[in-house]
Formats: sequence, structure tokens, C-alpha cells
Amino acid sequence: KKKRFIAPVWQSFYPAAGEEKGTVGLFLGCIARITDAETLNAAIFVLNRIGYSVRIPAGQTCCGALYQHTGEPEQAAQLMRQNRAAFSGSGIQAIITTASGCGAQLAESDTGGVMVCDISKFLIGAADWDTIPIKPLAKTITVHDPCSLRHVLHDAVHPYQLLKLIPDAQVVVLADNDQCCGAAGTYFIRQPALA
Repeated sequence: KKKRFIAPVWQSFYPAAGEEKGTVGLFLGCIARITDAETLNAAIFVLNRIGYSVRIPAGQTCCGALYQHTGEPEQAAQLMRQNRAAFSGSGIQAIITTASGCGAQLAESDTGGVMVCDISKFLIGAADWDTIPIKPLAKTITVHDPCSLRHVLHDAVHPYQLLKLIPDAQVVVLADNDQCCGAAGTYFIRQPALA
């Protein structure tokens, strides 16, 4: 059966469960909001449970990376201006990303002084994990580091730190993990054989 992607509708605000530590903005992206909806929903769930309210500004749009990679910097800049306007004045302390390619593009852009942070990095520093009960998972978890997370954001250590918090889980680094997966922005479209 062919899987059908249906873009979910998100609320503009998800309040923290219990005492609020702060408020963050969640960047949905353009492709990720459809293909990674479960990841985005999980991010909201975890952020709320550790005390963070989550804002999802309706005016946010594509990060602009695909335009930047295809030599259309003016279009990329326009999208960044739209994102900056969407997140400004919302009282957030950070823009959280779950797609490292988007995070890299946003981090290299002007976000109006608001820090852009990968979800794993933010979570590691946002909670006292020794006090949070985590359900055991007796599985082997293999991790692939996205190039943008490893080489641009320099945040590849954080997903491993989070996964190691899961009791009974065995975290394994994927062989040749320092190699590109082949996507590289638009590379898989422009150079499909090599990708």
C-alpha cells in the first residue's frame, strides 16, 4: 500500500506541562512538516513535558537552503526575512529545529538575535535527566549523523548523549558515519548517480 503524506495542522501554542521554564519556537520547515510530522510532534511532547511552552508561528516558511544551494540567494534571503518576521516578537528564547539542514541554514542567517538550536542539543541542556524516568528499551539503535549536523552545526555528539539516557538501549555508530548520505541539499536531484 502506498503511503500518503498529509500535512498536519499545528496549533500556534502548546503550553508547558507543570511549571514553565521558558518558551521556544519550533521551526517546521517545508518538507519536514510533511515527512517528519511525527518527529515534530514528538519534539513538542518532550519539550512540554520538561517544562517548555512551544510556539509555532503561522508565518514561518521554508528555510531557503534549497534556493541558496541552487544559486538563488535573493529567494533564500526573502524566505529568511519572512521567517525572522514570523519568529520576532514572540517572546521565545530559541528557535528549535529537528532537521539539521534547516538548522544550518537558519544558523547562518539573521534570525533577529534569537538563537537557533538543534533539538538534541537543546534537550541535553534543558533538563535534569537524572530526575526524569525514562522507559527502558532493549534495542540496538544505529545512528547516522547528517553532514549538516556534524560539519556545519558541530552538534553530532548530542543525539548520542540523549540516546545513552535510555535504559537497556545499545547505541551503535553507523559504519562510515562520516560519509554523506547522498542527499546534500539538492545533490540527490542534480547528481543522482553519484548521490
